Amino acid sequence: SFSLMISYSTAQRHEVGIVIGGVNYVGEIGSTQYIQPRHLEIGLIYKRNYNERIGLRVLYSRGKLSGNDLNASELDRLKRGYSFANNYSSLGAAIEINYVKLPVGEFGFSWTPYIHAGVNRMIIQDIYFDPIKTSSSASGKVVTVGIPFGVGVKFNFGKSWILAAEVRP
Repeated sequence: SFSLMISYSTAQRHEVGIVIGGVNYVGEIGSTQYIQPRHLEIGLIYKRNYNERIGLRVLYSRGKLSGNDLNASELDRLKRGYSFANNYSSLGAAIEINYVKLPVGEFGFSWTPYIHAGVNRMIIQDIYFDPIKTSSSASGKVVTVGIPFGVGVKFNFGKSWILAAEVRP
């Protein structure tokens, strides 16, 4: 997914913000293009900065995943014709490491690339395919656990505002 985040910081340690981004599914059904967002993800982020290079963050988001073999470039997928759509909610915690020091809470402009990695739980519908139909059916919800990671770049504007853009595979 590709996300844009804007956050407000107080006392150089705490950040609270919103996340808006694009999400796409890459798997057994549909297109195999990695960066081709099809749906919107929205969420909230809280970050606790321990120093100018390291912070811990908690991210809650909601979005939709979908796949359709008619968008694929492989002949086998095009002939099969499967499709699905699935809404999700996600909650995760991660460590974020800035490549260079980012002086949050100071006047002026600064920026840094960063990486992040953590643990995530996702609640999603448990879907399956009937052998006769090509669209999915749902049978309740399931909780999954993942290890999200990604890279990004963030900009510090003024004393309290930060804008970040990141990619998470």
